[in-house]
Amino acid sequence: MGLKIIFLLCIVVGLFSLTVTNRRSVRIVLSFLILSNVLFLISSTIWPLIGKLIFFIPLLQIMIYSFQATGILNFHRWLIFLSAFIILLKTLFMLQHWPGANLMLMLTIIQIAFYSFLVINPKKLSKHEFGFMTVITGNSVYSFIQWLSIYLLVHKGN
Repeated sequence: MGLKIIFLLCIVVGLFSLTVTNRRSVRIVLSFLILSNVLFLISSTIWPLIGKLIFFIPLLQIMIYSFQATGILNFHRWLIFLSAFIILLKTLFMLQHWPGANLMLMLTIIQIAFYSFLVINPKKLSKHEFGFMTVITGNSVYSFIQWLSIYLLVHKGN
């Protein structure tokens, strides 16, 4: 199970946020995020891949939402947009095995920093954005820890 507990926590936060929010667009985003995390937890070869492909849908929706939602400061719009964009690029590079996938994984640290900034200022982040930002940040944390553990294991003898 190990690191997959992060996905379980993301599912719990997503389900809680799903009950708290009343915005239809946020509920759709959270539903897709929860579905992709549940599929990732299934131990087979195809379901985690399908979960990663489904993960693109809410990331695109979050990028659109960041500029259509009302009551969000422009600076926070950009933080939400860039967070989703970084994770979308990271997922795309990893799925396609393109050169630079490790760089994209390291860039998830920036997304984690954006999330930390938004959480430190709780009055700036509404209950609507908190749910999906927590779920996508959990995905970033999982990917980064997994990459770091493999990197350290490979370079242990050097």
